[in-house]
Amino acid sequence: MRYILYGGAFDPPHKGHMGIARAARDRIRPDKLIWIPSKTPPHRGPGVLEAEERLRMLRAWASGRKWCEVSDLELRKGHSGFTVETLEIFSSEYPGAELYFLMGNDEAVNFGSWKEPERILELARPVIARRSGSSRRLPGEIAARSVFLENPEFDISSSEVRRRLRRGEDAGELLDPFIYRYIMDNSLYAA
Repeated sequence: MRYILYGGAFDPPHKGHMGIARAARDRIRPDKLIWIPSKTPPHRGPGVLEAEERLRMLRAWASGRKWCEVSDLELRKGHSGFTVETLEIFSSEYPGAELYFLMGNDEAVNFGSWKEPERILELARPVIARRSGSSRRLPGEIAARSVFLENPEFDISSSEVRRRLRRGEDAGELLDPFIYRYIMDNSLYAA
């Protein structure tokens, strides 16, 4: 079995996230791409959704898509949120599975400062997506093991989506239609 793990805040999940996920799915051909929303960091500002709401939104979106699922692993009590811990857990739950983890090159440039980067590379292979405005130069330890996506670069940020929604501006072109309807129907991110 082959799995791609895709962690992040997804606050909200936007077309950039979706495009990267599809590019990874098309390149790696996993049995599943697993979205893993993170806990709400204590330093996040106003307009940020609680983790449980982001989990519900992603699960509602993914319910009709056989190629992906959503895990609450990082929201469970006692989970540190470190990538190495997530990979250790998935590795024990799916022994023998081929694991990949998806991230943007904006995150990969700092890979050496992550907790136990060598162990991460033992457990899974990085899949690196291009992000607008980010350096393409990666540390050698991650560059040598990575799969690089030729994805379109989306100039979208979740903070821009939240800003527009708080101001009552249209953000529909930045979001998957299902996600946009979910947000509007549930009055999420409203000022």
